[in-house]
Amino acid sequence: MRFIRMIIIMSLLILPFGSRITRAESTADRQLLRMVMNYPRMIINQPRQDTLVTYGYTKYRIEVERRNFTLIGIPTLFYIARDGRREYFGENYSQYQLIVDRRDKRGSRHRRPLSYRVDRRDILNISTIYHNHRSLTVVFDFLKPRFYEPTLFGDHILSPINKHNRRYYQYSFLSMGTTTMIRFKPRLKNTELVEGWVMAEQDGRITEFYVRGEYDMIAFGLKGTMGDHGFASTFPARCDISAEINVMGNKLQAYYTSVYNQQTPVARELWGSDNIPLMESLRPIPLTPTEEHVVKDYLRIRSANDSIAAARADSLQTVTAMEEHHQRKSFFHRLGKTAKYIFWDILGDNMVNRINTDLGSNRQGHLRIGPLLNPLYFEYSAHRGLVYKCDVNGNYTFSPQQKIEFRTRLGYAFKLHQFYFDIPLTYTFNKRRNGFIQIEIRNGNRITNSRILDEIKAQQAANPTMRRDTINWDAMSLDYFKDMEWKTAVNYDIIPDRLGLQAGLITHRRSAVHPEGFLQAGKETVYHSTAPFLQLSYRPVGQEGPVITAQWERGMRGLFGANTRYEKMEADLQYFLPMICTRSLSLRFGSGIYTNRDDHAYFLDYSNFQLDFLPGGWQDRWTGDFELLNSNWYNASKYYIRANATYESPLMFLTFIPKLGQIIERERLYASSLCVAGLNPYVELGYGCTTRAVSIGIFTGFTFHKFNGVGMKFSFELFNNW
Repeated sequence: MRFIRMIIIMSLLILPFGSRITRAESTADRQLLRMVMNYPRMIINQPRQDTLVTYGYTKYRIEVERRNFTLIGIPTLFYIARDGRREYFGENYSQYQLIVDRRDKRGSRHRRPLSYRVDRRDILNISTIYHNHRSLTVVFDFLKPRFYEPTLFGDHILSPINKHNRRYYQYSFLSMGTTTMIRFKPRLKNTELVEGWVMAEQDGRITEFYVRGEYDMIAFGLKGTMGDHGFASTFPARCDISAEINVMGNKLQAYYTSVYNQQTPVARELWGSDNIPLMESLRPIPLTPTEEHVVKDYLRIRSANDSIAAARADSLQTVTAMEEHHQRKSFFHRLGKTAKYIFWDILGDNMVNRINTDLGSNRQGHLRIGPLLNPLYFEYSAHRGLVYKCDVNGNYTFSPQQKIEFRTRLGYAFKLHQFYFDIPLTYTFNKRRNGFIQIEIRNGNRITNSRILDEIKAQQAANPTMRRDTINWDAMSLDYFKDMEWKTAVNYDIIPDRLGLQAGLITHRRSAVHPEGFLQAGKETVYHSTAPFLQLSYRPVGQEGPVITAQWERGMRGLFGANTRYEKMEADLQYFLPMICTRSLSLRFGSGIYTNRDDHAYFLDYSNFQLDFLPGGWQDRWTGDFELLNSNWYNASKYYIRANATYESPLMFLTFIPKLGQIIERERLYASSLCVAGLNPYVELGYGCTTRAVSIGIFTGFTFHKFNGVGMKFSFELFNNW
């Protein structure tokens, strides 16, 4: 009891001095926190500097503590698996272009704090990894924290210094003369939140910071200092990060140091080289003894390999008959080495790793190819079953107003035994006016002939009590056709960023999947359609607001060999509304109708209401789809009215569940409705969430007369950001 009494007395004595140690928020503390969060507003009132070009130096060391064969399947770690050593070192010198954004989404100035984006271009790269490759490039994103933006790194990790995220953090304060340490920790454990501290001056400027967290299988601790004055004071001057990657039985430690605001340019002709003496002259901080040891060991091995290669080259010039005999004996040895080279350097590099390369002497273009063999590119849904996807895209800029872009999307649906592709090629000739020419070729889902409507009517006539939402599609004799589409379009904004006009030609070639029955009945098995189209798009508040489109399309018989005619009109409204704390609301409303049809061969095929055979696009790749709707309904009505909505937030429901909530990155709510002939209305509701490994969605569909059950959709997300 005496000991407890002593503790109570000491606590009462210390309590009055608690404000000197760590205190909860007071009025002065809240005022300081507001000044810190609003500090960029002060920068706006200083002389304007919309673009800042600077240089940065980064050095890094990677230690492999534990690894296994799965290391070759992790992006950029293939080279470490190929090399086989335990320690690696690298240096990088880059150009950074900081572009200030002084506008809010409505185009008005000074309505929100200063924000910026950072464009990074590599100049020199030195690495002890196999063939001078870089690894764990994902960590580079953590070396550019943006404290005043809603998210710290890219589009993830809610910044504790952004005023809109204040609700997610608790703050405490420690006075140190003219400087105050502001500590922050999350109110709940989640991968999108971090803990740490910042040192703030009385004017609200941050001088030092420390952030600790875990995201995308990377546990990191980031410490650094901010710039001294002006715009540079909103950007780090130095960052040191210690990261641990522990995944699939592999464990790596990585240490990175970046120093920014360097003012030493490098001649353009030396960009992209691995000039070690030049890097030594640019190095602003010395190497540690451990780093020097790794570099010296690497240079010793490389020098020894170069000497062996030179000796072999010299020996080839003085080959004797006996040596030729021995060389013939070593044929299988050389063959084995060649096979190893083909496997590791050619197949492995291109099949498992992403390919990212710049094009042109001044890096005017870029090419990106996803791994050809990647188990993480699988996606499952009720419509297509298991689907494997691959994506290739690139661009080349000729001038600020002209560029060319291409993309190739490939996929295979194992359930349907169908191969899909979509290849658009776009040439932009006037960027300011959104003027472009686009050519696109693709194949789509198998489509049914319009006789399906007659069969539905016949079934209802035979059974008046049958409801249309209980139709047994499998029992119907549906005629399926393969569809090959070619589209050519020209777009131009009559009023920049407001009113756009697009015109072009759409050609379809539809061929019967099972032509035998058509041939026996004397019917055609291939149907061609060629249709001019016009599309008008209106953006009431510019590029970041809603988009309203109206499209007219008319198929003409005899035009370029077409044997079908039709006419249809569609209208569509899409709106992606970004909200505070990285929340968002996606809305879509559309309608379409066929005003003319050909009884000889008529297909109901809409532009804005069709099953997406290669998901991807319109902000959230799942928004706008009907996950449980039978695919035949897309081609069964001469009109449709659809509405879709998705709400997304990083912290919603599962976040508050212990353990499980720590790994939830995004949560979504889905609501969709549809009116077509024979199904009026149809409603789908759904919930989805994204973790570091997978995205999962659960959906339910129903009409007034029938509950369509529950379905699920998932896709792999592991290493998606790597």
